Amino acid sequence: MGLFNEMGMESFSNPEVSESREAEIEKLEPRQPFTIPEEEKEMTKDGEPCVAATPYVEIAIFRALVSGRSGFGVSVYSPEDSSIELRASREALKEAEKKKGYVYVLSREGFAPRIPGIENAMEWRSEKSVKPEMVIEVTFKDISEKVKIIEK
Repeated sequence: MGLFNEMGMESFSNPEVSESREAEIEKLEPRQPFTIPEEEKEMTKDGEPCVAATPYVEIAIFRALVSGRSGFGVSVYSPEDSSIELRASREALKEAEKKKGYVYVLSREGFAPRIPGIENAMEWRSEKSVKPEMVIEVTFKDISEKVKIIEK
């Protein structure tokens, strides 16, 4: 998931975030998004193929590092006034501690909220290819929010 560069790189408030560098990927291509609906166990398609992005730094870093049984919730009033809850299994967190990931910084141009009309949406999508403005390498120590453990 990409991150919008609308507030500049000062939006990375965590001083541990690695130094940025030029994007190595020429373009991010649309891919089929999937979701696991609440109370379900199987993944299902979630809309049309797209490039997904968020204005929330914490979510972009979390998604770059945590896979497996994980999720997040956002109560949003604005990107500056939001409440974010990150959730993951112990196994997913243990794997994330060993990884490095990349956050692709994107222009908001060509993106629309995943849910139309929600201007402070957590997820925005573009059905077209997107050229990153830069890429930021992140590690587990860059996750600034406390992660709630998902118990089986």
